[in-house]
Amino acid sequence: IVIGTKSFAYTAAGNRPGGYSMSQPGEKQSCSSKRGMIYVDGVGVVYPSPDGIMVCRGSAAKLPNATETIFTKEQWEALDPTSMIAVAYDGILFFWFTGTTPDRGYALDMKPGGFGLVTLSHHVTAVHTDPLTDKLYVVLDVNSEPTLVDLPLASTAVAAGQLLIYEFNSAAGSGNMVAQWKGRLNL
Repeated sequence: IVIGTKSFAYTAAGNRPGGYSMSQPGEKQSCSSKRGMIYVDGVGVVYPSPDGIMVCRGSAAKLPNATETIFTKEQWEALDPTSMIAVAYDGILFFWFTGTTPDRGYALDMKPGGFGLVTLSHHVTAVHTDPLTDKLYVVLDVNSEPTLVDLPLASTAVAAGQLLIYEFNSAAGSGNMVAQWKGRLNL
């Protein structure tokens, strides 16, 4: 069991309620948002801290910071980790923040050879994975999908802010959401 507190993360292990032993796996890294703590297959329990997304793999000597090389401390703090909502779906961590302009969401693939970090064009207020059907459901409150005329596909995204539950990546959906990616100029 991983327990996030306002000062440390603790692990508890045992096989009966009276026989659990607690340990503190590393440095002082508080859990900033209970809605942001989630188990990711192949990675461990992840949670937002004031310094980044921490990964707890049992009683490790040090908690690794999964976003240390992605966000500076200032960038991470600007996202407001206390507002983080997270879900794991198909081995990928999806997480959203409020308070930034606009509210943001990201997908983070932490597997070796994974795609890394991708900015999402939507923000959610609620999220749920159904383990029986392997489906992800979201309630959108912001959809900032690009609608530029020079993009190869027209927007097929649903309207946000209607308090409707949508299935993410639905086979019965009307199409894909359009995304715009900007990279550096290669000469």
